[in-house]
Amino acid sequence: MPNATSARIVVIFVTVILLAVCLTPAAAQRMAIERIAPRFMDAEHLVTLLWGTEQQASKTDFFQQFATDLIYDTASRAPTGEGRWTQATSGRSYQPAGTSLNSLVPDGIEGRPLVVASQNVMLVKGTRVAIDQLRELIDMFDRPTDMINVQVQSVDLPTEESRGWGLNWQLRRGTVDAYGGGDMPPGGAGIRWARANTSVALSLLDTSTRSRSVQGASVTTHNNAAAEVAFGQTLPFITTVTQYDAWGWRTTTRQEVDAVFLGVLLWVLPRINADNTVTMQLKPELSEWAGEVSIPGSTPIPITRRQMVDTTVTVADGESMVIGGMQRDTDTISESFRGLFGRHRRTFTSHPVLVVTPRIIRHQAPGR
Repeated sequence: MPNATSARIVVIFVTVILLAVCLTPAAAQRMAIERIAPRFMDAEHLVTLLWGTEQQASKTDFFQQFATDLIYDTASRAPTGEGRWTQATSGRSYQPAGTSLNSLVPDGIEGRPLVVASQNVMLVKGTRVAIDQLRELIDMFDRPTDMINVQVQSVDLPTEESRGWGLNWQLRRGTVDAYGGGDMPPGGAGIRWARANTSVALSLLDTSTRSRSVQGASVTTHNNAAAEVAFGQTLPFITTVTQYDAWGWRTTTRQEVDAVFLGVLLWVLPRINADNTVTMQLKPELSEWAGEVSIPGSTPIPITRRQMVDTTVTVADGESMVIGGMQRDTDTISESFRGLFGRHRRTFTSHPVLVVTPRIIRHQAPGR
């Protein structure tokens, strides 16, 4: 009987241990930290795909960072705050956040993996079984993809018209020159006459010129991954910041350099279709100078205006598409008092056109 009782006690003890092991949650089991390195995809994109975007993460806006870099570059070149222009181009591609697949993450994975961007690896903490299941899940998405090169050109087709009128005093000797009929000499229509040693020219000048300005940038991105391109200029200005204490006494006064961005900002999301065409979602934005406002204690602050377009198009591989229909007019009137009087009016009309060309870059298998 004692042996039978001891056997029952052993069986009960083993049963309790087995039940405790089976009922212990995965988080309470032994945890391990392992390194997972994707072969083709970006580790950060994989984490975003499976766990979603972190709510605490605040990504710096690409265009804002681009303009900020130009501001500091302009400030270093123009410490006096004079209105000098700085021109630059920039581009980047990134994976869209999309919809997270958090429900597919195996039980037993603790928290969100830590991404080591310099090595393109993720550090995962969880049970051995859960980590193995996570590797199988990652292998389903970690596949080589084709890429797309997007070339963007901003073609400016301006028409400039100049017209001047007034009295110009010139030191001349001679008789009266009169023109009537026939081909006019260079300089436009005019009547000249002499009086004593001074000749006065009453002229009307009307000229028209055409020119062509081209800026461009290129960026390469993965299929169905967004890309951003920016090229343009910044115009710096200086503002004065004054701080006062609780009694209204001025404590500090400092000057800060700021700038506005003028140019083209383009967001594009390309997708390769089965028939080798490319569908692109395009969001171009054109910023231009519209004037300036004077504020005491600072340099004139530029005023800008923006034009935006949102469209989706499908083009063949290597085929260009054009976004146009935008026009900007600038009128400048200047007065000169070197002589009696004079006035010059300058009208500058331009038609900015964006030319976007996608080119598919196929993935080449190893050994080919």
